[in-house]
Amino acid sequence: MSRMIPVRLLPAALCLAVLTACSVDRAKMVAYEPVDAYSWDAAERLVFDLGPVPAAGDYGLTLNVRTTTADVFPFKVLYVEVRQQWNASKESLVDTVACTFQHDERQASGISLHQYAFPFSRRRCQAMDSVRLTVRHLMRKEEITGIDNVGVELVPAD
Repeated sequence: MSRMIPVRLLPAALCLAVLTACSVDRAKMVAYEPVDAYSWDAAERLVFDLGPVPAAGDYGLTLNVRTTTADVFPFKVLYVEVRQQWNASKESLVDTVACTFQHDERQASGISLHQYAFPFSRRRCQAMDSVRLTVRHLMRKEEITGIDNVGVELVPAD
């Protein structure tokens, strides 16, 4: 005889399944900030607070950049400074990330945003560790175009 869930318990079982599925992604932390696609100024700093991490372990940091076809990014590489301020160790780190973009036929096909991911750092974190990331571009031109938004991601490393 097979065991079936009574109909009256079905809503509770579905809620439990949804909560269980959501808890798997709790370790992945992502945040985005919009940038003026027509004029991202070199003085503008984007600030992201990520964490706390749910468990001790190795975590990777990735810079995510979305370019727009509304005003195309005029260079092949975007240089970005990422400052890390970790709360548990009070440690500060500075990375320069070289974001290389692929310009291809897709820009004429009607797609308005292109997503790029640039892993740049890996760190052993303690449980409840968190980080503040400050991002700014390092291009010689004070105002750049074609970047729609910038994000950062902290995920458990494989």
